Amino acid sequence: MSDELKILVIEDSRADFLLLKRFLEQQEMKVELACVKSTEELEEALDEGGWRLVLLDYNVPGLDFQEAFQFIVSRAPGLPVILLSGSVGEERAVELLKMGVSDFVLKENMLRLPSAIEHCINQAAYRSESLAAAEALRESEERFRTIFTESRDALMVLCPKSGRFTSANPAALRMFGVLDEAAICLLTPADLSPSLQPDGRPSTEKSREMIAAAFETGGSLFEWQHRRLDGEEFAAEVLLSRVPMRGAVVLQATVRDVSLQKMTLEALQESEELNRQIIQNAEQGIVAYDTDLRYRVWNSYMERHSGLMAKQVIGRRPQELFPFLKEGGVVDQLEKVLAGGEVTTLRFPFYLPAKNYHGWASDTTSPLRNTAGQIIGAIGMVSDITERKRTMDSLRKLSTAVEQNPAVVMITDRNGVIEYTNPAFLTMTGYAPEEAVGLTPRILKGNTPAEVHRELWKTISSGGTWQGEMHNRRKDGSYFWERSIIAPVKDDAGEITNYLAIKEDITERRSLEEQLRQSQKMDALGQLAGGVAHDFNNIMQVISANAQLQVLKNDQLGIPCHHMQNIFEAVERGSSLTRSLLVFSRNQPLELFPFDLTKLVRETARVASCLLTAQIALKVEVTSDDLPVYGDTGLVQQVIFNLVTNARDAMAGGGEIILRVEREVVDATANGAGEGRAEYAVLSVQDSGCGVGDEIRERIFEPFFTTKPVGKGTGLGLAMVYSTVSQMNGKVTVESSPGAGATFRVKLPLSRKTGGGQLPFLASGELSGEGELILLAEDDPAVRASTEQILTSYGYRVIAVASGEEAIGVAAGEPSLQLAILDMIMPGLNGPETYQKLRELNSSLPVLFVSGHSDDVLESKGIAADRLQKPVRPMQLLLRVKRLLKGGE
Repeated sequence: MSDELKILVIEDSRADFLLLKRFLEQQEMKVELACVKSTEELEEALDEGGWRLVLLDYNVPGLDFQEAFQFIVSRAPGLPVILLSGSVGEERAVELLKMGVSDFVLKENMLRLPSAIEHCINQAAYRSESLAAAEALRESEERFRTIFTESRDALMVLCPKSGRFTSANPAALRMFGVLDEAAICLLTPADLSPSLQPDGRPSTEKSREMIAAAFETGGSLFEWQHRRLDGEEFAAEVLLSRVPMRGAVVLQATVRDVSLQKMTLEALQESEELNRQIIQNAEQGIVAYDTDLRYRVWNSYMERHSGLMAKQVIGRRPQELFPFLKEGGVVDQLEKVLAGGEVTTLRFPFYLPAKNYHGWASDTTSPLRNTAGQIIGAIGMVSDITERKRTMDSLRKLSTAVEQNPAVVMITDRNGVIEYTNPAFLTMTGYAPEEAVGLTPRILKGNTPAEVHRELWKTISSGGTWQGEMHNRRKDGSYFWERSIIAPVKDDAGEITNYLAIKEDITERRSLEEQLRQSQKMDALGQLAGGVAHDFNNIMQVISANAQLQVLKNDQLGIPCHHMQNIFEAVERGSSLTRSLLVFSRNQPLELFPFDLTKLVRETARVASCLLTAQIALKVEVTSDDLPVYGDTGLVQQVIFNLVTNARDAMAGGGEIILRVEREVVDATANGAGEGRAEYAVLSVQDSGCGVGDEIRERIFEPFFTTKPVGKGTGLGLAMVYSTVSQMNGKVTVESSPGAGATFRVKLPLSRKTGGGQLPFLASGELSGEGELILLAEDDPAVRASTEQILTSYGYRVIAVASGEEAIGVAAGEPSLQLAILDMIMPGLNGPETYQKLRELNSSLPVLFVSGHSDDVLESKGIAADRLQKPVRPMQLLLRVKRLLKGGE
């Protein structure tokens, strides 16, 4: 023992302690001794520690050996104790050794003490090493058991001799679905495997091979297809390790379920393949760049559209292959993205020389990042938007056309709720588009019949197109007519998604059409009136001629003819009436003659009063002076009738109309209009009706303008008044305001001429004929007979025929004819046609036309011949015949 031993001595005798120390030193033992003699000193010494041995005297006063020994064992376990005694017997010594005393030495045999000390020290060291080894083993086994038990991998021990498992951890039990460790010890590796492995080899055969290889090499790692007890198979990674255990060599199997890992790997590979296919087959260009702005990905879309394969592009820079990318800002955008800038979409023009193709493209570039978030490149989504841009340009034009279209364009959903209207909707309806959206067209509902709406919905909901007219109401309450074309909008599946309506305001056109229809009715009525006037003129012609013959006979018999004056006046009034009818029907040209306006108004007032209702009174205020004017009496009467009718319509609740005629003198020098005085006859019609405002008053004489409801007026009456007065060199004005009635004033210039006198009943000798031969063609028998009698009574020879054909036959056989009198309207050849044929037979033969219709036909055919309007007074006829026979003198 080379190291110095630290020994604690329990001894009550100081002398004995010193003798003991000297003895040990004489035995050349390196010791450090300390002496204690009480329990307190012993406790302090043990607390100090570091002792290798205790020498305990059996007989220490005040200190019980056995208690001291137990105290030492409890406070310093493993510390060897040697008993020193001079009196203890062997039996007691043996008991003490059994108690744990390491050795005992008798004081009389101290020479044995050094060897006892060395032996106890060595025994203590051995025990300490054994305990340490045991503890280490225990700890190792505990660690192994913990690892074995807590491992997530399945751990199993395989006995090579039996080929069965001898133990398994909980993870193995869970993995294979085994209830307990005892159950798994009944199984072999083949019991936990399918009959065949994925390579087709039997599991039994292949497992023996793998076990043998592991025993030979010390271990092996391989993949294995395992099977749980419920039959479910799974892929596993197996590690077989050759290990010694309790004096035997066994195999430890570490099994890891890698089915999820394999599934994940397969899913990852499948995802990568899917991504590759998506990139390659995408109907959009996909390109990727590295941080050096070189292409890394160039998919099939880019190959097709650029004409360059991926191998021609990968590793190249964009501007090297496509200079327009630099000009279009794509390269700058790439640099910004790689620097962490904002992602934007660029649109730029491009040109591909390989395909000689111009177009437009869009490019959206985003950064590519690794798992740490670092930018490692960029990816771009590229699309050829050439067609889309053309479509958008077309849609933009279409949108502009729709927005600026004067017709209303409306789109509704399937339920008729308005989704869009163009600005024209505001003009037509008064509703702004934003007001209408979300509502239905019922906001415009007017007086359109319900059956029209039902037919409309029936048509469009079945996929048809509806066209028609509707009467609607504007936002301000006014009504209007619209013409609509409404059609369904269908999706690709043919399902109706919306309805499209094109609408046009036809209020004015409809009004014009109504006015045209009214005008056509007026024309038809005028033609009827013209026909009636023609027949009536023939009757008047017969009466006038026969009255003239009676006057001639009475003169020959000396009978007074005063009563015949009434007949001629009646004929004159009838003639005036038919002339008014012809003017009304536009079959009579405007003929201006001097007449007395005062007298005409008095006569016309009686007829005008018949136009009024019982609630309206007509008051006539006419000056006593004669007011001669130059005009057409029939048209003036028509003016009076129109003005009175207009006044009547303005007084729905009754009132009074004043018909007034007066003279007006204007000093032309006073207003700078000229020199001298101007005199006018003023005809005015004043009513107490509703009156009109400035806007209506300014348009009141426009053709077809009317304030009356549709179907209640033509808008032609006041326009005809204005036209008639203007043709007679006059003026017409109106004074009116709302609620104050209206006054129309017609000013006609006074004429220096007065109306002509009555023609005499009997013709003078100057009007008598001298036997001249006259051809008379008239289809009316009574008119033909009376006219023939007048002419023959005054000395003319007459050949009377009923048609143009007969007249031509007579003229061809009678070269001595001196005059032809032709009716304008005859069956077969009419008057103008007969005239043309007569001129071919005898170009110098004078012709006189007599008709109850207008002579516009003669002018249209270029016939410049004399004519007389029926009913022709006998003296007029004789005067015209005499003039023609004398060459116009």
